Amino acid sequence: MTDDLKPRQCWIFLAQKAQEASNQIQTELAQLQARMQSLLQNQERLKTLYEEYRQQANAQGQEQSGMGAAMNQRQFMNQLLGLMQRVEQDIQTVQLQQSQTRQRLLEAERERMKMTSLAEQDARNVQLNLNKREQRQIDALGLSRFNQRDVH
Repeated sequence: MTDDLKPRQCWIFLAQKAQEASNQIQTELAQLQARMQSLLQNQERLKTLYEEYRQQANAQGQEQSGMGAAMNQRQFMNQLLGLMQRVEQDIQTVQLQQSQTRQRLLEAERERMKMTSLAEQDARNVQLNLNKREQRQIDALGLSRFNQRDVH
C-alpha cells in the first residue's frame, strides 16, 4: 500500500532517458550545422579563388603569357573545380544527414513528451490516491467522533 504513496521511478527514469536522447540529437544537429557553415564558407572561398584565376587567365590570354604558365594555371583551375565538386558533394551529404537527424529529433521529442506525460500522469494518480486516502481517514475520524458523541 505504501507503493501508492509515491510516483513510480521507472517513468521518471524513462522521461530522463528520453530527454538525454533528445539533447544528444540536438547536439548532433548543432555539429552538423557548424559543419555546413564551414563547407559553405569553403565553397565561397573556392568560387572566389576560381573566379580570380579565371579572370587572370583571360587577362593573360590577351597578353600571350608563356605556354607553361598557361598550362599550370589551367591545371590549378581544374584542381579548384575538383575541390569545388568535392565540397558540393560534402554539402549534399551533410544536408542528407541534417534531414535524417531532424527526423530522429522529431521522434525523440515525441518519445520524450510521451514519457514526460506518463510520469506526470503517474504523479497525478499518486496524488489522487493520497487525497482519497486522506479523505477516507478524515471521514473515519469524523464518524468515530460523531459516534463517540452519541455514546456520551
